[in-house]
Amino acid sequence: MRKEELPGLVNLSMVNKRTRINAISSIFDHIFFTQQWGSEAEPWAGVENNIEIILRNETLVSSVRAFDFHPWVHSPSESKIPSSFFTLLFSFPVLRELSIGVQDSYMPQIQQELNDRFLSSARLPESLQSLCIPDPRWMFLVDNIPRLEYLVIKKRASSVDDPSFEFNVQKLGISHPNLKKLHCQTPCKTENIQEVARALPNLRDIGLVGWVSWRQSESLMHHLACYSTLSKLETISIPHLTSLGLNYYPPRCGNAYRSNPGLKARLHAQRKQIIRQILNAIEHEVLTKGASRLQRVDIGGTICERNASGRFQRSRYIYFQGPTGRRPVEEDVSGDEDESKEE
Repeated sequence: MRKEELPGLVNLSMVNKRTRINAISSIFDHIFFTQQWGSEAEPWAGVENNIEIILRNETLVSSVRAFDFHPWVHSPSESKIPSSFFTLLFSFPVLRELSIGVQDSYMPQIQQELNDRFLSSARLPESLQSLCIPDPRWMFLVDNIPRLEYLVIKKRASSVDDPSFEFNVQKLGISHPNLKKLHCQTPCKTENIQEVARALPNLRDIGLVGWVSWRQSESLMHHLACYSTLSKLETISIPHLTSLGLNYYPPRCGNAYRSNPGLKARLHAQRKQIIRQILNAIEHEVLTKGASRLQRVDIGGTICERNASGRFQRSRYIYFQGPTGRRPVEEDVSGDEDESKEE
């Protein structure tokens, strides 16, 4: 079912019991928990009662395949997550995707709750394959998901002195050698690409999108060839054009465009030229030298896919919205002039 059809289904389920029962698997396929409590609110009020209602509905519990847990509490150190939440997490039999986005203060409690349940032989659902975590300190969750195939680490931690902030890709390669997708804030530079390729040779989707302070004579173009060592690669994600050291720095202030009417058109032409330059390099340095399965390149949200002739061209632009920033919205840009012919 398409996402735009869900509101109508929800409305219909409110007036028809039979439809409501049949619609549960579609409506509750993906649950977003994004409640926020300010300074005047009572944190977690009513949450335990709602969880009990969910747990009593076996059909609902058996329908959840994705769960995003992104609450915000004004004083998290004074308001623990209800223990019933962890009971709920362990109760989804077909859960495939888990996204955790809580405040750092909750990390010790989550670790303890998980450890207590593991000691009692409880386990996260065996179906769990995809995990999204705030930063490398949450890698302890990875250790408890043996069948993990997709890992997204949203950001780098702010302290470089604390060893717990470091992302240990060698350890990940030992525990999950068959990982298929890795997106993290590691910079896309030669040494990092090579390290990931050695540890995780089975990757199909890689996104090293960390910020790089490029030297004046260096850019992303000096590092693309290393992706060819990943022979099973199907998708590459790289940062936005403004972060690649390719002299693309459009003004952020709208006044710059109003005072220079031709600026927008010139920037658009420059953007297309740079994208074509990157795609040419990937075709010659990556696609033909080892990564022959490559089908898609994501350049900061601009999606480029291989056409019938084997060349890459822009197909659409994706940006993310929704309560946890995981709901993709696509804009078709395939109607632009055929960039695969530009050199």
